[in-house]
Amino acid sequence: MTIKINDQQHLFPTSWDKVTFGQFLNLHGAKDSADVLSVFLNMSAPTLRRAYISNLTEVLRVLSFLDKPMPSIIPISIKGFLIPKDLNFRSIGQFEDLKLLAKEVAPAKGEEMTPDRMMTYIKIIAVYAMPNYNEAGPEERDEFSKQFLNSPAPEVLAIGNFTLAKLIELNLPAQLPFLKVNILMRRFRLVLKSWRARLGFWARYYLWKRKLHTKGMNF
Repeated sequence: MTIKINDQQHLFPTSWDKVTFGQFLNLHGAKDSADVLSVFLNMSAPTLRRAYISNLTEVLRVLSFLDKPMPSIIPISIKGFLIPKDLNFRSIGQFEDLKLLAKEVAPAKGEEMTPDRMMTYIKIIAVYAMPNYNEAGPEERDEFSKQFLNSPAPEVLAIGNFTLAKLIELNLPAQLPFLKVNILMRRFRLVLKSWRARLGFWARYYLWKRKLHTKGMNF
């Protein structure tokens, strides 16, 4: 969707598949409507508070996609890199690295899931997607993973969550956070509810479902 701000055209997402994983993480810090819009428009919140937005009512209406469940289907490829069917492990080294990454995601007892911990999801994707993963060093792997911040949020979250679910299914000893990811969503939901209520909107933000086998999962 194109919107006009101070007589300049800007693109705006109208569905979850248009939201990048980086934007998804930045939404966590949003405190009001200007903060939310700044994440999508790459403009500062103070600037947006003073700006003239010609079709603001339509923009706020379109934001209702945030109330809808995010698609949760593993993509065949991401950024042009093939993802193994059913997220099958291809080597012992890959499997062991995924276990270590899962521990990085897992909050300590009493702590909540945070965007910093969820950044590990892009490293999980690199394990599957990087062609020379087994031969690459830590710095090369980290650099490769950064590109997935610009991937659609549903794709990154699906691969990350399903990987954690698969490790849980294998009854690994690590305390994995798959069922706790909704804590981050709950905080953001409260923020959205607050500012939308002031604008006359009733907000319901998506909470991660606690059951592993829900509609839309493909393994």
